[in-house]
Amino acid sequence: MLDLIQAVKRPIESKSERHLAGLKQMLISMEVFKKLQHPLTNEDISFLCKIVKYQYAPKGTKILKAGHKNDKLFYIMRGKVLLSLPNGEKICQDKHTGKGRLTAD
Repeated sequence: MLDLIQAVKRPIESKSERHLAGLKQMLISMEVFKKLQHPLTNEDISFLCKIVKYQYAPKGTKILKAGHKNDKLFYIMRGKVLLSLPNGEKICQDKHTGKGRLTAD
């Protein structure tokens, strides 16, 4: 997984073929892309590999807020995610398994 993190952190011009292959594998393993009516083309995947960015979020960091515009797709590489409503009700607490998806604790 460390190699994949390094691949995401690199600017596109310094990503090796091995890095791009790892990123492509990560993207095609994501459930959101598997469920598309039309599968991603190689061109789509290459474009996504170029724009993917690494963002570290320490424990307790809010990365999304209800009602705010969001144009990002998050892939949790490691750690836990807590989803809660504005009233504080917890609706989902998942732990990343390292296999491109989340599973409930």
